[in-house]
Amino acid sequence: MHGYGWWGGWWWIWWIVWIIIIIWAFAWWMPNRGDHRLTPLEVLQHRLARGEITPEDYERRKAILERDQFPPRPRE
Repeated sequence: MHGYGWWGGWWWIWWIVWIIIIIWAFAWWMPNRGDHRLTPLEVLQHRLARGEITPEDYERRKAILERDQFPPRPRE
């Protein structure tokens, strides 16, 4: 116990605690905190890009979405 005092060499735990708090605070204040919801049209575009649907399917489904005119979701 010579030279370490009451903590006995465990002082490094406080550094880890503070680093975790700082990372958590930074992540919490990031814009769009975890709000990764896509619009129906964006989902459709991603499915086309990944090859899950054909261009014909894309055009047909896009026409349906445009016909129904979903109100736009407000962006932050």
